[in-house]
Amino acid sequence: MTPTLAPQPFQEEGYDASDAQQLELPGDDEKARLAADPIFRLERRQEQATQAAAGKRELSDLLEMQHLRSADSNGYKLNKELKRRMRSGKKEAAALNSRCAGAGGGAQHCA
Repeated sequence: MTPTLAPQPFQEEGYDASDAQQLELPGDDEKARLAADPIFRLERRQEQATQAAAGKRELSDLLEMQHLRSADSNGYKLNKELKRRMRSGKKEAAALNSRCAGAGGGAQHCA
């Protein structure tokens, strides 16, 4: 006999813009208060300026990280080019050695 599973109740999840790090649009009450109260409007502007400064610092940090990562990728490209040159140099040296060995003189006498 197989056990029967009881149906699970649905869990309702709410959405909060601050949790999603999104800007919250002002509601009708806040819009009316912004229009009527100059002190509230000033406080709101200062709060937005503080948030903008924090966002600017965060954006600056992200851009710096991106720059460092691209510098790493440039290092990868330079290393790749260096390895390519070393392999081609080894192939040329091996070809020169085989030509000189075929001539019977060895690498010392072949220039």
